[in-house]
Amino acid sequence: MRLLSRRNLVGAAVAAAARLGVPGVGAGLAIAVGLAARWVYTKTEQRVPFTQRVHVVLLPSFAEAALGASLYQKFVAERAQKRTLLDKSHPDTLLVTGVAQRLIKVLGEGHGGGYQKHLAAFRWSVSVVDEPILNAFVFPGGYIVVYTGLLKLLGRDPDLLAMVMGHEIAHAVARHSTEKMGMGLGISIGMSILQVALGAGAAAPAGGGGGRMESPEQRAARAEAERARRAYQRQYSRRLVAADSDDEDEDDSSASARQQQQKQQQQQQQQQQQQPGGFGEELLRAVAAAANAAAAPAGAAAAPPQQQPRARPAGASALGRQPAAGGQLPPWMSDKMVASLTSVLLELPFSRRAETEADLIGLKLMTLAGFEASKGPEAFRRLASAGGDERRRHGGEALIASLGCTHPDSSRRAELLESELRWMAARGRGEATEAVGNKIDYFSL
Repeated sequence: MRLLSRRNLVGAAVAAAARLGVPGVGAGLAIAVGLAARWVYTKTEQRVPFTQRVHVVLLPSFAEAALGASLYQKFVAERAQKRTLLDKSHPDTLLVTGVAQRLIKVLGEGHGGGYQKHLAAFRWSVSVVDEPILNAFVFPGGYIVVYTGLLKLLGRDPDLLAMVMGHEIAHAVARHSTEKMGMGLGISIGMSILQVALGAGAAAPAGGGGGRMESPEQRAARAEAERARRAYQRQYSRRLVAADSDDEDEDDSSASARQQQQKQQQQQQQQQQQQPGGFGEELLRAVAAAANAAAAPAGAAAAPPQQQPRARPAGASALGRQPAAGGQLPPWMSDKMVASLTSVLLELPFSRRAETEADLIGLKLMTLAGFEASKGPEAFRRLASAGGDERRRHGGEALIASLGCTHPDSSRRAELLESELRWMAARGRGEATEAVGNKIDYFSL
């Protein structure tokens, strides 16, 4: 059965994609690419502590820590400018720091097994923001942020706070944010290869189709397609120049209205980033943008905003290339459809599974740190009550709505923690705190 290991399957899939999807790639080169992909997978394969789930993390730990430090410094500077960052001696900061120190101490003891080498590069730090937001998160590298709105909701109870902070620290331990980056890269590469394989404007190399002899008719058709591409490019360039001229002639009132609209969009983005799991959601949106960009039909980026080419020479695609057999992509490969399928089948389930995994790991951390683990479910019940999470009360419609959520239903999360507590009670402390008893479903709702 070793023949069907994940490493071998990944190598075989990449080799097949390279052979079938990239013009000019022969069998030998495809095998080499597959072996290289297998080697990369082997070197980046890791196990998540406590759950022992196997995942692939492409970003090195030092780069992960550097990225987190940069984002954290920017965040702190913005909050300091707004004067919402509490002093280190403030009672709320001292409360959060005390809980964090107990949880971090547990991490240094190596509980849960799995890959934990990246924790050596962490520079743990705590910041409390005086804003009425129900949120807390941890930047890669160990930079913890908690809002006073969350502290108020939890009644500043150290045990309830330990559950939420343990959950957020678990995200950093399991490297969920960097795993999302790798998933986004994989989606982008996979969609690019799939589009080429399905004829999304792929053209034969200039040298003649990967070593195959071209017929005179094929050479003539390729030359005509190239002339059409250049003619379309010249026509589009003229439109771009005209558009730039129009922008320069824009009056002051139009410019003011546009600036106001941009300001409103920035405010909406900031509000979205302040929702629970803000940093993870920011990365998720970046991943989605990368996947959507890869999924867009070839040449779509060349068209100016809200403007489509008036005419295109016969026999030429968006880039002036000859369409493959069938002429067009199948309907399910449209940019909107691909974006929807990618979100519902990959990104959102990944996010919900990561939240569930962090819940269970956080429960283990707070237990090992000596907090009252039985209070863990209560933290999520309070969040559910404050957030109006009533998806379970509306039957099938709620189930469908849950498919579009980044987080599982808070009531279900509380029930899962109660199930885990029962599993822990039936076992000795060693097994109960070193492993997870409940199965984590990919499509957790």
